Amino acid sequence: MCRRLVTLAVLACMLFAAATACGATKYFYLGQDLNTDITLTKGELAALQLTAYYNNTGALTGKLMRQSLRAMLGSMSLDVFVDTLVQEGWPVYKYGAEFTVSDGEVMLAYIEAGDVVLGWVNKYFPNISPGAVNIVFTVRGFKIGSYKQGKFTLQR
Repeated sequence: MCRRLVTLAVLACMLFAAATACGATKYFYLGQDLNTDITLTKGELAALQLTAYYNNTGALTGKLMRQSLRAMLGSMSLDVFVDTLVQEGWPVYKYGAEFTVSDGEVMLAYIEAGDVVLGWVNKYFPNISPGAVNIVFTVRGFKIGSYKQGKFTLQR
């Protein structure tokens, strides 16, 4: 009888531990509305993680810097929005969506940037088809174009 009680007590403790481990951590300093559990898919979590990690000013290529990055799962594709700045060593930006170099040179710079961003995407979405990734580039908030499957299309 004693053995049975010990076994039941251990099982009860294990069940309690498992039940409490499944719920999200509750923070005493947040209101009930912010302590409500939600459900995310792994894809939604990956989009949030990609945004959180790369949504800051940093290196992109030898010609371009990222100013911000936002990733969103759309109904047909993963849409990644990257705002850029030109590196000091490539002083070709005029204003708006205008550059002092040819469209071809701008496109080559953004193809290189698209390849880099696609590498970042693959860290969080390792099995995503490149055809399902749409990368939209802006410079200082002005739309330049989009990158998809190794091709860049000017859209200014």
